[in-house]
Amino acid sequence: MLIALRDDRHLLNDPEGILSGRYQADELAIAEEAHTETSLYPGGFTVEGFMDAVEKEAVWEEAGY
Repeated sequence: MLIALRDDRHLLNDPEGILSGRYQADELAIAEEAHTETSLYPGGFTVEGFMDAVEKEAVWEEAGY
């Protein structure tokens, strides 16, 4: 629920490479871009969008990494 509420699905897939050991200092810009591309709410957060994301378990969908 918290991941969906904060729109942090991108953190589940380690796009920054922290867990895999691929992290580099300039990866912050890449991480921000990844977050934008994988947003649960591309048109902006709404209560309806949040409920839909939770009901469809969208947080756990493959984010395309």
